[in-house]
Amino acid sequence: MKLNILTKLLLGSIVLVLLFSTLQFLTYEVTRDHVVLHIGIIQLQKAKTGAIQLENFFANLEATDKSLAQYYREHYASDTTIIADAAIHALGNSQYINKITFLTRSGKEVVKIDKLGKTTERDLSYEIPTKPFESALAGKSAISKVYYTEGTYTPHFDLFYPIFSNNASVIGVLKTQVNLENFWGVLSKVTEGEHDKQGLV
Repeated sequence: MKLNILTKLLLGSIVLVLLFSTLQFLTYEVTRDHVVLHIGIIQLQKAKTGAIQLENFFANLEATDKSLAQYYREHYASDTTIIADAAIHALGNSQYINKITFLTRSGKEVVKIDKLGKTTERDLSYEIPTKPFESALAGKSAISKVYYTEGTYTPHFDLFYPIFSNNASVIGVLKTQVNLENFWGVLSKVTEGEHDKQGLV
């Protein structure tokens, strides 16, 4: 049976449409797989960058606390003014630290400095024992849960750092209140958009 020219053209067009559709589908699948692969690579790179930024953030906080703990160890018995001056200097050089408190092993506040200055002796009180405080008493620094301060409603956490004597026993605890309001600057290269920031909190 012989096919006329119109039938041959129709069959040829159908074959071309099927080939074009198959090619388009395969191109779509390859492109989709390529995009998914690159999104995964980009997310992994951002996660690594974020981890490095966080490590640097906490390393800087720990270095500040280590330095302040050394001032306390060297001067707590003789002159708390030197300790207060060191804390004021640390506060002035950090956009994240809001308050620095030196505590005895029993939780009594020895020196407390905030953005307004040194707290008077009569306004000093005691730290309520918490797991992070007890961890610092055991010789290991710890972080409190994130909380919001009254009036400002900004997120904060407290870093409790042990203060060791020259013979390596814990003689006190350094409590540093860290303001997370500006914390997003640490992660600005990692995330974009409000949804990402909210997810991290």
